[in-house]
Amino acid sequence: MSMLGLAQRRTAHSVTMHRRSNAPIVLIAEDDVVMATVLSDFLRSRGFATLVSVDAMQTVMYALRSDPVLVLLDVNMPGGTGIHALQKLRANAKTATLPVIAISGNTDLGVKQKLYDLGVEVFLSKPVDLEMLHQRIRGRLDAPEAT
Repeated sequence: MSMLGLAQRRTAHSVTMHRRSNAPIVLIAEDDVVMATVLSDFLRSRGFATLVSVDAMQTVMYALRSDPVLVLLDVNMPGGTGIHALQKLRANAKTATLPVIAISGNTDLGVKQKLYDLGVEVFLSKPVDLEMLHQRIRGRLDAPEAT
């Protein structure tokens, strides 16, 4: 089985676990299978269910269907950039205020500014400090406007 197939099987398992345990879902929009697996395993060890999308359009579709509490968004993905996905999320009433944390190796200031203009609250550069990421997620989800 390919790495992508393995990641998709893990994703399906995570969603099933969510439905049984009511764990909050974090949507991980990441086309790098290794990075997606690291993030997913880490977040599941912290009590979250995870759903992994590998391209921009899939990210939008999963966000609309799965009701995640937060999206971790890579900027450079196939099928359109993370910016394109974020624009579509912001244009839909169901996902317009969905918290998004951008994670990317792209350090272009124009890209960062566009992400912030579209409502990204946090931009983390790769490689990501996982504990800092967890703190940022908890901080966002524990904020009064997130409830």
